[in-house]
Amino acid sequence: MNIDKAKYVIAEIKSIPRYEKIIANLDEKMMDIAARIETIQSPSCSLGRIGPGSATPKSKVSVINELISDESRLLKEQDEFKFMKRRAEKYKALVYVHHESESQFLHDFFEGKPYGWIAQKHNVTNVYKKALALVSKVEL
Repeated sequence: MNIDKAKYVIAEIKSIPRYEKIIANLDEKMMDIAARIETIQSPSCSLGRIGPGSATPKSKVSVINELISDESRLLKEQDEFKFMKRRAEKYKALVYVHHESESQFLHDFFEGKPYGWIAQKHNVTNVYKKALALVSKVEL
């Protein structure tokens, strides 16, 4: 693979933890929406107005539809990030399989260990250059 593709693959692999955080955050937001929908559907919910049950069924339905729309948008966004995470994990697996002898170096690199520490541990002068060379040898 060419150098630009190798740089892209490295960036994708290093993005896996970020994808995981985004997915978890979106999941939390969807749980909040589900809880709000459940609360609004309760008979005593007044949608913030004073007095018991002052919200009309029509206003409840419109709020619920809006929340369902938000939930659908978040679910679509979450699916996109799950796809990107799976793709990055496939790249990572291919790189590890192709370079079994260098797997500890690659693991340290992709886990975000400090370059100075990696260079000292693995006797490398330029950590990124070595990772780039290893990744560029893999055919995707």
